[in-house]
Amino acid sequence: MSETENIDAPPQETNARGVTRQVGVEVEYANFSVLASGDLIEELFGGRQIRESEHRVHIKETRLGDFTAELD
Repeated sequence: MSETENIDAPPQETNARGVTRQVGVEVEYANFSVLASGDLIEELFGGRQIRESEHRVHIKETRLGDFTAELD
């Protein structure tokens, strides 16, 4: 998908309680730190990082919304 293509909104944008639905994606990989992941997300999508620890970083206000990268 190119950057110029639009992503269609889901047919139902809120859940049964009226709260906006969200998407969660888990990606498994090795030899790449959470902080490096935060840097990459920020580089690709903009936003600003909030580093909670070396194991969790939040990337806020990107052009695709907010992200969290963390070790589980």
